[in-house]
Amino acid sequence: MMLIGRLTKETGTWWAAEAPVAGVYTQGRSRRNAVAMLADAFESLINRPGFKVTVIDEGNGDQVLIEANEPAALAAYVLKYQRERPWLDAKL
Repeated sequence: MMLIGRLTKETGTWWAAEAPVAGVYTQGRSRRNAVAMLADAFESLINRPGFKVTVIDEGNGDQVLIEANEPAALAAYVLKYQRERPWLDAKL
């Protein structure tokens, strides 16, 4: 499973990194740092021994690709988030 994420330059030196389909948002002081923070955010949220996320940044445009060494764990996380999302949206 591969997800599509986005990097955007914010004010100052901050870069925003996000994967809206999974509800994962983070930031970094550089484009490279934001990519690393996005991978770390997924790894921390899924919290499985040996689980690793790779964020592929081609460096052109704002799109990044997100993949994991355990695609089933990544898919399960996204599905869980999507199941809970209607409840979260109702709270807002």
